[in-house]
Parts: sequence; C-alpha cells; structure tokens
Amino acid sequence: MNHYSNIAAIIIRLLGILMLLMGLMGLVYSILAGIFLGAKSPEIAWQSARALSSVIFILVGGIIYLLGKPIGKIVGKGIGE
Repeated sequence: MNHYSNIAAIIIRLLGILMLLMGLMGLVYSILAGIFLGAKSPEIAWQSARALSSVIFILVGGIIYLLGKPIGKIVGKGIGE
C-alpha cells in the first residue's frame, strides 16, 4: 500500500467509527428516553424505530471499519505514482 492508500484507509475507518458511535448514541438515547419520559409519552412509540436505526448504523459502521483497508487500497491505487 502506498501513502495515499494508507490515508484513504484511515479516513474510511474513521467514518466507520463515527457511524458506529452514532448508532451507540441512538441506543443510549432510546434507553434514557424510556427511563425519563415514562410509558405514557408518545415519544416512546418511536423508540423501536430509533433502536432499529441505531442497530443498522452500528452494523454498517463496523462493516465499513473492517473493509477500510481493502477499500483504501482501491481508492489509493494509482494516485501519486
């Protein structure tokens, strides 16, 4: 891997970590909203949709992180040569 491939891999992995953290923040929010808002709040009706969205963000973020190096090789191929 050349220098540009390494930079691309780092950037892609950072994006994966950011997506994973966004998903974790959504799960924490859904747990805390359930505790603080109570079962009678209309906000609770949306919690299952938010939890599903958070799980999707966590999965996609993890996949992007794991594939960061191969994608970085493809993106950085031919640059700077």
